[in-house]
Amino acid sequence: MPNKKIDSVELYLKEVRDALMCPDLERKKFMRDFSENVCTYVSDNPTAQKHDLYARFGSPEEIGESFAYAEDRSVVQKSLNSRKRQRFFLRILVVLAAVAVLLLGLFVIDTCLYNHGESFRESPVEGTPPPPNKIIWDVY
Repeated sequence: MPNKKIDSVELYLKEVRDALMCPDLERKKFMRDFSENVCTYVSDNPTAQKHDLYARFGSPEEIGESFAYAEDRSVVQKSLNSRKRQRFFLRILVVLAAVAVLLLGLFVIDTCLYNHGESFRESPVEGTPPPPNKIIWDVY
């Protein structure tokens, strides 16, 4: 099989996998059997193109819909809610990480400015000028 054909078969299988709305365990089980069928078909028909796969097995959307109708509605709804919840928590996690990075950046900048720029001491005790011709540390 040429590389282009392998890529089109893998792309078709990925599209089917993405179209399935079911729990991961069932998706893996279905995809294992389905990919065996597709690979058998492609090895039996070496001239098969992507449109032949669509004609033989159906479009990924059709496969996903037929799988969803074969499943219990509560399982499909639970899977959809789970995905929405995962996306929501992922977005919250990204926002919290961005806030943490910003706060860390502000802390580093503030510390750098405090230690190396805006605040400095001229004598051991700030505000007291040293007496002339004396070593500063001996005076205090």
